[in-house]
Amino acid sequence: VKMTKDITVTVSFEEITIEDVFYALTLPVGVLSNQTDNTKILENTNVVLTIVVPEGKKLESIKVDGVEKKTEVVANKLTVKMTKDITVTVSFEEITIEDVFYALTLPVGVLSDQTDNTKILENTNVVLTIVVPEGKKLCSIKVDDIEKKDEVVANKLTIKMTKDITVTVVFEDLPLAYYSLTLPDGVTSDQSDNTKILKDTNVILTIVVPDGKKLESLKVDGIEKKAEVANNKLTIKMTKDIIVTVVFEDLPPTYYSLTLPDGVTSDQSDNTKILENTNVELTIVVPEGKKLESIKVDGIEKKAEVANNKLRIKMTKNIIVTISFGNLAPELNATLYHWMPGAKADDTGLKADVNLFGATFDEFTGAGLVAKIGEKILDYIVDYEITNNELIVFGQTLHDANLELGDYELTLTSNYGTSSMEFHVVDNPVGTSIPTKTIKGVDMNGVAAYIPTAPIAGAPDLLITELGLDRGVYDYIEVFNNTVEPYNLKNHYIIYGNTDNQPLLQEYGLMHISNSARSSTFIYKDFIIPALSSAYIWVPSGVPWKAKAITGNPTLTHEVYVSNEKLLYGLGEDQINEAKFKNRYNLPEETLVFFVRLNYTLFNNPHVYNSTTGFGSPVNKNYKEENNYCWISNSMVDNRMIQILKIDVDKVHSIPDGDTTVPAGATYFKWEFGVENKEEDVFVDGVLDKTKIKVHGKRESIDALYIRRVFYNESHELVGYSTKGTNELDLYNISDSGLNAPKYLEMWKSVANAVVAAHFYPKLSKVGDVIENNKWGTVSLEYTVPSAEMPGLMRFVQRDEVSLYAEFYQGQNAMLVGLKLAGLAPAVSATMMDKDIIVPENPAYPTRYVNSGYTTIGRTTWFNFLETEPEE
Repeated sequence: VKMTKDITVTVSFEEITIEDVFYALTLPVGVLSNQTDNTKILENTNVVLTIVVPEGKKLESIKVDGVEKKTEVVANKLTVKMTKDITVTVSFEEITIEDVFYALTLPVGVLSDQTDNTKILENTNVVLTIVVPEGKKLCSIKVDDIEKKDEVVANKLTIKMTKDITVTVVFEDLPLAYYSLTLPDGVTSDQSDNTKILKDTNVILTIVVPDGKKLESLKVDGIEKKAEVANNKLTIKMTKDIIVTVVFEDLPPTYYSLTLPDGVTSDQSDNTKILENTNVELTIVVPEGKKLESIKVDGIEKKAEVANNKLRIKMTKNIIVTISFGNLAPELNATLYHWMPGAKADDTGLKADVNLFGATFDEFTGAGLVAKIGEKILDYIVDYEITNNELIVFGQTLHDANLELGDYELTLTSNYGTSSMEFHVVDNPVGTSIPTKTIKGVDMNGVAAYIPTAPIAGAPDLLITELGLDRGVYDYIEVFNNTVEPYNLKNHYIIYGNTDNQPLLQEYGLMHISNSARSSTFIYKDFIIPALSSAYIWVPSGVPWKAKAITGNPTLTHEVYVSNEKLLYGLGEDQINEAKFKNRYNLPEETLVFFVRLNYTLFNNPHVYNSTTGFGSPVNKNYKEENNYCWISNSMVDNRMIQILKIDVDKVHSIPDGDTTVPAGATYFKWEFGVENKEEDVFVDGVLDKTKIKVHGKRESIDALYIRRVFYNESHELVGYSTKGTNELDLYNISDSGLNAPKYLEMWKSVANAVVAAHFYPKLSKVGDVIENNKWGTVSLEYTVPSAEMPGLMRFVQRDEVSLYAEFYQGQNAMLVGLKLAGLAPAVSATMMDKDIIVPENPAYPTRYVNSGYTTIGRTTWFNFLETEPEE
């Protein structure tokens, strides 16, 4: 309306009548609803459908207006809401019933008619077959422990598979039956007793046809069996007592011819007519300068059957003999057929008398002869020669062939053939073709091993029982754990030193590092010796590296380099390792060997000191460029001693008054012993890896020994190192600021504890009034337990009944002479230099094999612990 004036509007309402809405529900066969009239169902009614599943089937699908509703079906019912006309469809599928299978377990002797006894269909009737062993009968057959023997017919039993079934069977022996076999002359059997032969035994009969006869008839219980005889044998089965008869008849005589070549004769008067089976003896007439090469009888070689130029053959047919002769090969009669490695002289090789049987050769070039060792052809004059019918192979030839111990063959070929001579490479001339003689010397091979069953009272916990000196790379110390507990060598110090420059030795019994070292080693590893057992500390006299000064490098003034790869410890062919040590001394694999290096590099901590690391400058001991060795174990040095000490690395030391180098917060310190840049850390697979070297004082180093102060607070926490190197130790120099300094000697007295020592003693001999001292070489120094007066000093077991040492030491420092004499034990027969030793007469042969008797490495003996040999 348009408002042009005041307007009043009126309105009225009436009720709306809503009519009911109905929908139709279309159902398939097999689906019912809870409605009385599916064609007229009120809108929004919840209708319950019931699915009637046919027998043997299951619901496959039910859809409402094409929408799958199977997952909403519960107990074959489905509810739908009528919001429109609805059509329901349904489908069913067959139910598949799975087969049931059972397992059948059968014993040996029972079979089934099934292909797979582990999977047999339920209710299957299975036929069991019982295989009764020969000589047995069925005693019992059970099916799941139920006896079924009475149901067995003709060794068969039928069972029905209604579950897993186990069958057991028992057989028992049948009573044995025996029969007799009666044989005529000319027939034997393979039985030991023909009167008692087990039933069903197969017996082999052998027909012995007399000479000039043939088999006419052979009957078994009157039945002819001749046709079954093969190679004069017949097999019969003993099913009853049996009688055998035989008939032979004469053969007409048969003659054969024997055709012989020149050089062969027979013992027959007429070779064209020799009676069958005659044994004929052939005689071979070998022409001079020839040898029998071959003799064949009807093409078959018979040379191996010839004895003394005679051969016997049997005339079973016409025979043709052929023969051939060859030239004679050289004849070698060995006179020297053993060789020892290292024997390089001409007359230490091989020798043999030789007969060439007329074969010729060029005496200047050897043409016409070929000599070989294995496949190696020898050069005439260079490697061997033949003079006055003697063959000589030179020692250098065998040496160049690098022959190991064992058996070999030398062959010599002439125009007439080849002969051989066996020879042997040995490490000992005893019992060989090498001429020998007997000398006097040391031989401890026959001394039996001896190990105490309890610790030696009054002796140190660790004993030195043997020293191997003068050996360079293979020096060793034999030690023995004289306790009933494992002994750990970690934190022990080994010092080789001269007794005349050891200021702490007389008063404190302590040796310390000698000037410039190279004669001591600190053990930083766990080397554990079992109770009452031995071990070997391997101390090679040398290291494989050196140091050299360099210029033009602002960060490095000294560098290290490998100067002798043969001294490297590793698995390389030329490197040293534990296996080579054991092989050198023939030690068992289980032998304990502890490898240590001498500390050729020492820290001079006051020099170029670094308070962060506590290190100064490492000093590398230089030595002659042409070698890498330092003979610390020279047994000729008559004032040298070895001492093993244990360092107390846990000892607490008070801070000295007035020490201005102590870091803040420190209340005490400990002396720390160690090795920087350990060999095993900087070498990888035997190759130096410089990236792993820690550089101190601008110097590279390897296996550098250090002793430094380490400071702690009252809570025992690490504080650090000295702030300056002023009061640190110089281990390299012998000056008053170095190893002679009071602070060094005081340190040593406070932490070093002597464990055991052994003095070196030279090999003495007296010529007229002059006593000469020499090295022992490969002869070991044997030691026994200390005396009560000097319990830390092992005693050298002398090798001469009359001792020269007191006379030899006369006029020397009295204290040192007393020390040396205190380290001597009486001689014992086992170690004296009076033993018969067999050596080659020719000095060109090596005598290293004698060394096995020069040491007792690998075993301790009674004289290492006792002064008299114990009774067995």
